[in-house]
Amino acid sequence: LRTEEMTKVDAATCYVEDDGVETIEKMLKLSNNRLRMYGTARELAENVKIYRNVSGSHQFSEMHGYRLYPYHTTPNVYLSLKNKEYIWKIDVFVILQNIAENALYR
Repeated sequence: LRTEEMTKVDAATCYVEDDGVETIEKMLKLSNNRLRMYGTARELAENVKIYRNVSGSHQFSEMHGYRLYPYHTTPNVYLSLKNKEYIWKIDVFVILQNIAENALYR
């Protein structure tokens, strides 16, 4: 989409109720069939959520020169080859962020 067309789509800067489905549908509609895909807007939103939840994905995410921040819903708990649960250091920041936000907005 061209920059002037993107200004018609409000970018979410906080929690989005429908996981961005409405925004994706609006972008597809405004693209005048230049932006097409297989599947639904909901499927794309779910895949973007999965991608952004991967640790380190924010290093490769940029839109119009603005870096996108990682979007984590919950920290991921992984299972090692020895069947022990572990969490990545970067995912600990999700927990800290949630604690800080809860403390600020009480």
